[in-house]
Amino acid sequence: MTVFEGSFKPPVIGADEVPIKITGLGKCELTSDGLNIQGFKHTPKVSSSLLFILFFVAFFGIILLRVVWPGIPTWLNVLPLGVVVAPYLRGQGSDHQDEPIELWVPWEYVAGAKLEKISPAVIIRIKKYRYKNECYKGALYFHPVNESDEFLKALQEHGVQCKP
Repeated sequence: MTVFEGSFKPPVIGADEVPIKITGLGKCELTSDGLNIQGFKHTPKVSSSLLFILFFVAFFGIILLRVVWPGIPTWLNVLPLGVVVAPYLRGQGSDHQDEPIELWVPWEYVAGAKLEKISPAVIIRIKKYRYKNECYKGALYFHPVNESDEFLKALQEHGVQCKP
């Protein structure tokens, strides 16, 4: 059994992977049977569908404003979108921690792992898996306290395909 301390920092919207909303300080415990994850559930202030609606209301509000006021300054074109969307994108998913969560994932549901290009995060891909009446599918974004390469090597020793 190997334990890696660190923090989970899922992006609001994943570029390549759908982020699993586990956030905050936590740890990954590698055992012979699987991966034990400890962190916090991420509960966003606004659901993604409501954010989508807010975006379109702001977008069409700008169009209506341009029709009513043809000489609108260009900085006012972008301001409503920034005011509506920006507050919900701050924090990179770590600003709304809720209750602690412990997730057990058998090795056959760990599809692979790789280093994120932008940060030292290790992206752990999870196949569709049901645990305690919740479905998990996507990627965990784990920032180990120690070197990320060390964590990837430990995952490889348990049969997980890892890309540098």
